[in-house]
Amino acid sequence: MAAPSPDRKEESTEPDDGLEPAPTTRPRRAGFAAFRRAFSRFASAFLILFLLAAAAFALSPGFREKVAGFVIAAFDREAPAPEPVPEEPQDTAGVTPRWLPEGTWELTYSRQIPGNAANKYIRSDDSFIYIEQIPTSATLAINTENAEVRNDIIVKGHSSIMSITEEAIVLVWTDEGAGVIYCVNVCGAPDLLDPAIVLHIAESLD
Repeated sequence: MAAPSPDRKEESTEPDDGLEPAPTTRPRRAGFAAFRRAFSRFASAFLILFLLAAAAFALSPGFREKVAGFVIAAFDREAPAPEPVPEEPQDTAGVTPRWLPEGTWELTYSRQIPGNAANKYIRSDDSFIYIEQIPTSATLAINTENAEVRNDIIVKGHSSIMSITEEAIVLVWTDEGAGVIYCVNVCGAPDLLDPAIVLHIAESLD
């Protein structure tokens, strides 16, 4: 029997089914294990930091105040600023009358500065009374054009000037002791344009 040729290869006896060999799963498993180890380290570090922060918050009042201040500051940045509420006018000392003519009067303006105060009252028929107090260092001009001017009226022991027109009566006097000038301006309906009424308002000032 002749010996087989050394150049001849043995043919495989396994059937050829045309499929590629299945890839190994070892690299995928190794990657998952690395991810799990990294996640475990991160979770451990986070837990340690959380426990340290909780201990500091429980034991340190200063730390609690800082955390509270941070939360409040963050809330203030987000919360809209409240709209200012307009203040109601208040009667101002020195220019508040204890008596007003007949009718329904409403205080619509007040300036509350010592020695430089004012009140304005408006009646339901739009007539108004404006009472002002200014320092003697200021200058107060009175329009006397087409007006009757009187200098014979005494207000609380002080001489005065009264200007009378068809539309308004203005009464001005100076209190040198207090260092202020007073002005009462009455404008509107004919029933108000009476020197006696204006003098009565002036005498009633507190």
